[in-house]
Amino acid sequence: MKTRLVIFDLDGTLVRLGIDYETVRKELRNALGQAGSASDFRPLLEEIERVARQAAVDNTLGTAQLRQRAFSILDRHEVAAARRCQHFQSASELLHSLRKRRFLLALCTANGRACVDELVDRAGWQNTFEAIVCRDTPVPPKPSPRGIQLIRETVNVSSSSTVMVGDSWRDVAAARRAGVRSVHFCRDGAPDNGADAVISELQDLSQILTREE
Repeated sequence: MKTRLVIFDLDGTLVRLGIDYETVRKELRNALGQAGSASDFRPLLEEIERVARQAAVDNTLGTAQLRQRAFSILDRHEVAAARRCQHFQSASELLHSLRKRRFLLALCTANGRACVDELVDRAGWQNTFEAIVCRDTPVPPKPSPRGIQLIRETVNVSSSSTVMVGDSWRDVAAARRAGVRSVHFCRDGAPDNGADAVISELQDLSQILTREE
């Protein structure tokens, strides 16, 4: 079936934030007490959740407060990186082209809302996305399919008319679990053989979608 909805990952796909995650992990270990000090925070969001729950047992703060403490560290680093980000042209040209062709566009990202809003404002992407699922949305992160499913439900598009575009195995796995097609944006490294298509340049997505028309 012809694609109607294109869901994009953000960091690594539409933009490159270049966040120093080693510094982030060091700050998280310091901020979350004894439970945090023993963690390498990999994978990042899942480990924040686990550590926050564990730390809440021995702390006067609850899990939600500890989670928010961790997310505030991520927000600070992400927003700073978003303010340094300069390279929007290729992504902007693609998004504008797809909008003109009447595709519905959405974001499904592990970045926080503060970072997303900063990037959307700086890149001029206001009114570009029909739906945005981010770290602040109450759904599990990719590779859970729930973010993709929520977007589909919001814009009322079937799984067979949806494609997920991202640079990570998490994007491909989330798409597979959600029953939608996936395009792996492989800038470097090995392509994900589980993806329905692989591109090395973002603009190549247009050719894939054109073949359906």
